[in-house]
Amino acid sequence: MNSQNRWTRDQLKLAFHLYCQLPFGRLHARNPEVMALARLLGRTPSALAMKLVN
Repeated sequence: MNSQNRWTRDQLKLAFHLYCQLPFGRLHARNPEVMALARLLGRTPSALAMKLVN
């Protein structure tokens, strides 16, 4: 894995904050909140959704 693709500490904090806000069934890539945060982080919605459920 190259260092450009690693999650930074700040990205992880924002992802965890979103994880704490969403109910379990809404942790998917088509959720508008996931899509918006992924756009801000420079990640794909799928990558963020995977991080949320792992």
